Amino acid sequence: MLQRLIFFLPLYHIIDEAHALTPDGQNSFKQEAIDRLITLSDELRNDIAIILDGYSQPMKKILQANDWLSVVFLLILY
Repeated sequence: MLQRLIFFLPLYHIIDEAHALTPDGQNSFKQEAIDRLITLSDELRNDIAIILDGYSQPMKKILQANDWLSVVFLLILY
């Protein structure tokens, strides 16, 4: 199913080990990257698929750290 979805979308990004973006308060780059993902997904909402891949527990922390991530990512698989 995912392959069919990607085939029809003109633009997609796969971010492997996205759990590394869990905010830690020390590295502003992580928060900047998450903010950019949110902006990109909003600006191109009809033309882009963003796939975040990572370990389930750290990925849950990312979703909890930013309320908008759980809004802009429509499908979350564990």
